[in-house]
Parts: sequence; C-alpha cells; structure tokens
Amino acid sequence: MSLSSIKQRIVYLLSVVIPTGKVVAFKSSPDYSDNPYALYKSMLVHPAFVGFRFVWFVEDCHDNQVIRAIKADNPSVIIPVGSLQQWRYLLRAKYLIYSHSFYDSYHFFGRRKRVNLWHGTGYKKVGIDNNETPVNSDFLVTTNTTWQRYLAHSFNLPVENVWVTGEPRTDLMFTPTDFFQKMHIDPTAYKNIGIWLPTFRKHILMGFTEGQYNESELAGFSMAQLTELDTFLQQIHGLLIIKLHIYDKLQQAIFPDFRNIIIVKPEDFHSQLYPLLGAMDYLITDYSSVSFDFDILNRPMAFVINDMKQYVDHRGFYERDIEDKLPGKVVNTLDDLKDFLREPEKYKVYTQNRFNDYKDANVCNRVINCMLNI
Repeated sequence: MSLSSIKQRIVYLLSVVIPTGKVVAFKSSPDYSDNPYALYKSMLVHPAFVGFRFVWFVEDCHDNQVIRAIKADNPSVIIPVGSLQQWRYLLRAKYLIYSHSFYDSYHFFGRRKRVNLWHGTGYKKVGIDNNETPVNSDFLVTTNTTWQRYLAHSFNLPVENVWVTGEPRTDLMFTPTDFFQKMHIDPTAYKNIGIWLPTFRKHILMGFTEGQYNESELAGFSMAQLTELDTFLQQIHGLLIIKLHIYDKLQQAIFPDFRNIIIVKPEDFHSQLYPLLGAMDYLITDYSSVSFDFDILNRPMAFVINDMKQYVDHRGFYERDIEDKLPGKVVNTLDDLKDFLREPEKYKVYTQNRFNDYKDANVCNRVINCMLNI
C-alpha cells in the first residue's frame, strides 16, 4: 500500500471519530481572494453564522499584505497550508469552501461539506471533459442552467449538486475599489478606463502551453504595437489597465514604459480584482471566464482570440463556434482594437440571460441559502 493510500485511510478514519463543529474553513488561489473571499465577507455578517469560527488556509504566511487584510476584516484564524494544525480544522469544519483543487484526494465520512466555488464559469472545458481527474467536491456553483449540466458532467456530480447561483465574486463588482488610491491614479483624468484580462498561454509553474505563446508579444500584439496603442490612448484620453494572469509566464517579460497603459503583474497587484472590474467602462479578454462575470454589468466587451485554432487543439470548449457567441467585438488587429477603444459603447451587446440566470449583487446570499439547506 502506498503512502498516499495510508494517509487517505487515516484521514477517513479520523473523520469518523472527530465531530464537526462551528467552523468554516476557506482556501483560495491566490490567497484571500476570488469566490471564497467574497462568500467569506457575506458570511461574516450573516446571522446564521454567529458564533462560528472562520479559518483561512494560506500558502504564504509571510505575505504581510494578505495577513493584514485578513486581520483587518475579522480576527479569523490563519493557518499555513500543509501544517498539522490545518488538519485539526479540516476535520472539524462544518463547511470547507475553496477554489481550484484542495486536498481533493481525501474523503470524509458521511459528510457533505465541500463547497467548491471553483474559479469561474466559462467556455473552456474542465475536469473529465478536459481529460483531467475531477476535483472531489460535494457541491459546485455556476451561473446558468446550460453550464449546470456541463459542469455536473465535468466534476462527476449530480446535476442538483451544481447550484445555479452565480459566482460569489461578482457581488464585489458593486463595491468600491482601492486600486486607484494604491496606484496613485486619478481616474477623473481620463475619458474612460478599461481593463484587459488575458488568460495565460504558457503556465509559469507547469510549463505547458495553451494556445499561442510568444515571450515578446501580448496576445499576438508586439511590443511595438502596444507602444502605438499607448500613443493612441493618449490622444483619446483613455486609460487601459492590463492585468496579467497569476499563472502567465509573460509576467517575466520586460515591457516598454507606457503612459496610458498600465501593465500590472501579479506580485504588484494588491487589490481585489472584482471591485476594480465594477469600476471599469469596458473589458477586453479572450477565452477567460471573466466575460461571464462582466456580462452582469451590461457594459462593452471585446475579445482577442487570434489563436483560436491552437487553443481549440490544446484545450477545447464546451460549445462549438464560440467566436459567434461571444458577447462583444472580436479585435484581432490593432485597427480593430483602436476602433473599439475609440467608442466602446458602440459595440455593447445585450445578452439577456444567455450567460447568467441572475444579474444582481445577491449571489452570496443564494449560495448561503443553498448551504443552509444541505
């Protein structure tokens, strides 16, 4: 018997004898962010969780920005991932709330407490449909009934265990952002401000490539083209924030000095993303699930998908011909991109409920209601 099998059996037996208590444990990637963070903020003030202990599992207990943020919100317990103390709370937690995968090789006796908030509903296949071993979960969330069926299959769950609530993080789009203050930017100095969120093409940790990667380009646009785009933005008094993906190898690249383009690398981003999204006039992205989220705001979107064939070959999507279903303009050339930036409102697409069954700031309450009805 392998060491991992022995650990799995020990954890299962411990879960038989150790009772759950009034504990909710959270884990996100990056630390203290995304869906778990949003749900945590709502649970802090929800009457059903009075007297509960909230525990955050963090990868880096030496990240002072994260630790200070957790302590400022609530005197929660902060536990390093992989510590023995973590197991104490894992086994006692009534709910384990996380994004991505997390201790997914273990099973707990007779408990239905793993609420996997994942990291977005989107076009890209995941889990079984992407030839992966699905993350062990008891419950999952999604944004609409079409993707409820897709994700139930991908995660090997009954359809009713995939809750059509929306993504908790989207509630944060209706809250103020501290990004401009921290970056010393006056947003009133610009005619409009948008954000470009490309998904990664080459994974910085695992090294695999999805789509087309070139270390001297951003989503197919050369540094010279970005410099030309920066000059154009100066002329139209626009500001474009480009936030690189946490797993994007491109964060190691050296970019030119821009005036009206701000390249934000993960290590320099010290704000929550979704309040910032709520302050944006438009979004530029590609195959990322963020377009499902931004759709709630009914604001303009544009899509850079110049490596569609390569991306389909490497990853694949739940639906065919997604370029015909995107809620915005495809901008694969510099002229198209300029045209969009000149007048984003011209390209706004009203999608009704195609991507989101709900378009409001009440997602966290719906998830909490589902949890309380388990």
